[in-house]
Amino acid sequence: MTGKALMLLLAAILSVMFVAHKRQPDGNDPRLATGSDQIVLLSAQWCGYCKALRTALVAHAVPFREIDVETTDEGARAYASLHGNGIPITVVGQNVVYGYDVARVDELLKPLGLQIH
Repeated sequence: MTGKALMLLLAAILSVMFVAHKRQPDGNDPRLATGSDQIVLLSAQWCGYCKALRTALVAHAVPFREIDVETTDEGARAYASLHGNGIPITVVGQNVVYGYDVARVDELLKPLGLQIH
């Protein structure tokens, strides 16, 4: 087998592995329970940005489920599953918003007839 053929074969194998990995969310991924219209907020009690986002969601009667990433095993597993690198993390349906991004959360809520901004 030539070097070029070997490289093409390797690229094909890696592509298949990547696609297969992307299709199989880990069992702790909160998107498995959100369907197309549920909202989950991963947060911590001490986080000011989490509090601000929580307050906006409550003030606009947006139904959501909050999971603390520090005090619950479920939250810690969901955070790891989403490769968290900070909080808040907001899951709207199958979309994940990392950090305090009210504009993006609002954009994802609008098709659901909801808003926070």
